[in-house]
Amino acid sequence: MTTIKDFWDSQATKYGTSYQASWKDKFAIDLEVDLISRYLTKSDKVLDVGCANGSSTIRQANLVKEITGIDFSESMIVKANENKNIINAQGKFNKILSIKFQIGSVLYLPFEDESFDVTYTTRCLINLPTWEDQMKGIKECIRVTKRKGLVILLEAFYEPLVRLNAIRTILNLEPLVEHDFNRYL
Repeated sequence: MTTIKDFWDSQATKYGTSYQASWKDKFAIDLEVDLISRYLTKSDKVLDVGCANGSSTIRQANLVKEITGIDFSESMIVKANENKNIINAQGKFNKILSIKFQIGSVLYLPFEDESFDVTYTTRCLINLPTWEDQMKGIKECIRVTKRKGLVILLEAFYEPLVRLNAIRTILNLEPLVEHDFNRYL
């Protein structure tokens, strides 16, 4: 079996700057981005934990003061910075300097306590091998978020995945893949 990091590194190589590096379901990603956007304000300093290649992170950047994306896959962070440079070169973005990407783990977030107004994860905690690790990741997200700040955990639960795949079958869509390493909440 490949390690989780090897899997995500290979996704970065295979899909580059495409949203598909994170997940092939663009509609679900759009829903995630839209939901998170509802909780962001222009004055927020935001942390996206498990940002993959930054494609969703970049979409949030115009809504906030500053956003940092962190991922444990160095290959994903390389692609995130490529993504940022592509968007900057196209001139579609007015706050390119407010986006930062760096390597790091949800288990040991390399930030001071209470550094962010909003911290969010999107399908990140499910990659951790045990419930204890998932709890540690949640505690780290809370630690780096300011008091009265917001922690958003957009994570996967097993039962909704089964239901969603049933609907996708009816609509003749590919089922969403459940990776061996996912530990649904």
